[in-house]
Amino acid sequence: KVLVVCNLKAVKIVGFASNGMVLAAKAEDGSKVELVTPPSNAQVGERVFIDGLTGEPASSAQMKKKKIWDEVAKELKTGEEGVATWQGKVIKTSAGSCAAATIVGAPIS
Repeated sequence: KVLVVCNLKAVKIVGFASNGMVLAAKAEDGSKVELVTPPSNAQVGERVFIDGLTGEPASSAQMKKKKIWDEVAKELKTGEEGVATWQGKVIKTSAGSCAAATIVGAPIS
């Protein structure tokens, strides 16, 4: 299981249509990359959330036009124990926190 941003505008990557982006943490020195994963008992397709934030996700057109992803991505990183965060707030599923296995304090993209 992995975390995928799925409301991005479709683009072609190496000749294939891509409608999403898999999230990964990258060590500051670039020596290691790890996928951000939900807890093993999380439901496939479940929407992630951050406590205190509400509302519906932006459409792919809104994401592109307002450059929402560009702004959100700047604030994604791993915290203690590799837990995925946005603006320091934990990214979760109903089963618990999403995380990279071992990379701490690194950007997520």
